Amino acid sequence: MSDTECPKCGRDIFDKYEEYQYDHTCKASKYIKIENYHSFFDGEYSGHMWDVKCICPRCKKRFSFSDQDV
Repeated sequence: MSDTECPKCGRDIFDKYEEYQYDHTCKASKYIKIENYHSFFDGEYSGHMWDVKCICPRCKKRFSFSDQDV
């Protein structure tokens, strides 16, 4: 199971997450929220981390995962 799959019904919301990353005012904002966005440097790598709060469009289950870019 990927991070973007609903743990209850299995609906993959990657499409909504991708849409939201490029436009925070899009329709996907009803289902996706990015919180706790911060930068990091671990001595070797630097990047950004954030938490993704989700609501499944199919069954309305709330779930979350963390993501980053390095």
